[in-house]
Amino acid sequence: MDLRQRLVHCVVRIPPLGERRGEIGPFAQRFLEACPADTGVSDGPTGFAPGVVAVLEAGTYPGNLRDLRERIRAAYLLGRGEAELHVEHLPNRARVSLRFEPRADRASQLRVVAWALWRSGDRVGRAAALIGASRNTVSALRAELRSRGSREQVTDASTAAS
Repeated sequence: MDLRQRLVHCVVRIPPLGERRGEIGPFAQRFLEACPADTGVSDGPTGFAPGVVAVLEAGTYPGNLRDLRERIRAAYLLGRGEAELHVEHLPNRARVSLRFEPRADRASQLRVVAWALWRSGDRVGRAAALIGASRNTVSALRAELRSRGSREQVTDASTAAS
């Protein structure tokens, strides 16, 4: 019997990068370390400034690792001559608002709160401080996320404002 026929019933699901936010930092570091060889430029940043990984974790990556790698490469080239890669070096589409906007649409508010809860380990006070919202607001939106039964929304720190 052909191997393909034997494996036709085996399904291996690899979750998208949006469901594996904890892996974004290590992947970003790996891509940054590979930039000198990939780009031929040796005077780029070798590390991340505080807050950059959090911004990367809040982003969306429709092309998964390919998108993350391209964002890191572009930022590396913009950061030539500097020791650390800063948020300003990231392409515009990679910079998302990590602040709670009361006038934003409900879906955007839920995404920002979901990201903050994920980042803070589901601690309402820390999440509220992280995005500049009140504890009551974060608590209410967390309850809404849970009532929808959408665990994916809580862990998906997708487009906060993009």
